[in-house]
Amino acid sequence: MRGPAVQLLGLPLPPRPMPARQGTRPLKRWRYAGVYGPELMLCVGEARVGPLPQRWWAIALPDGTLRERTTIRRGGVTVAPGRAEVAASTLRLSVSLEEVEGEETVSPSADSWIWTRKQAGIPARGVVELDGRHFEIEAEAVVDESAGYHERRTSWRWSAGPRLLGAGDRVGELK
Repeated sequence: MRGPAVQLLGLPLPPRPMPARQGTRPLKRWRYAGVYGPELMLCVGEARVGPLPQRWWAIALPDGTLRERTTIRRGGVTVAPGRAEVAASTLRLSVSLEEVEGEETVSPSADSWIWTRKQAGIPARGVVELDGRHFEIEAEAVVDESAGYHERRTSWRWSAGPRLLGAGDRVGELK
């Protein structure tokens, strides 16, 4: 099911708490923010499988420079409603995200369910300091959230991203 009706299903869905397990499956959840601009692309994310967290960030520059880090600790990574921040040895970033309701879907997963919400083409503004280089960011972003009791092997049939139309209009697109 897709759209506002997912909140009428009677399932415990975000932002409400969800049970830690559904049968033998642990709750899996993540929040990812991707910012896509001409000067750089960056992503910041946090995932949990049961109680085990993992956080990551990556930045790609037009010259091919790629910096990334994954950690099971906090690692200076925050990806929360309305913001993404990283405080690491080679990277400092603080980006505000103008979030919207987004598009929600609930999908079956064997005898359970998966909830996903995607926001595409939302404004992102902030600053990035990478290896002593300073970037002012004004770009478009995607926020992808998921929570549920995913099967070990899960395939996705939709995605989100910013898009520039022929007339120069920018839109968020969900496929």
